[in-house]
Amino acid sequence: MQTIAELPRPPERRSAAVRDALLGAVRAEFVEMPCLRLTFAQAQRLFALRADVCQRILGHLVESGELRVGADGRYQLQEHPGGAHAPPPSRLDACPC
Repeated sequence: MQTIAELPRPPERRSAAVRDALLGAVRAEFVEMPCLRLTFAQAQRLFALRADVCQRILGHLVESGELRVGADGRYQLQEHPGGAHAPPPSRLDACPC
C-alpha cells in the first residue's frame, strides 16, 4: 500500500506566503503535541484541508524530515534528539506514548 507521501504531488497553486503559513500551522500542531499520530483522513479533518492540499502539505513535511510516516501509515513528528523540532525533554517525559 502506498502512503500519501509516495504519491506524485499536484502542482502548487498557493502563493508562497500562504503555503508557508499553512506549513507552519500544521508543523506547530505536531510540535505542540509530540505524541500526535494522525492518519491522512484524520489530518485532513483536523486541519480542514482538501485532500490534494493535505497531500502536498504532509508530503512536504515528510520530505523535509519534519514528519515521518509510521508502519501503521500514521503521520507523526520525526524524532530529532536535540534538534530544532524536538520538544523540550520535560514534555517528552510526560508523554504517555
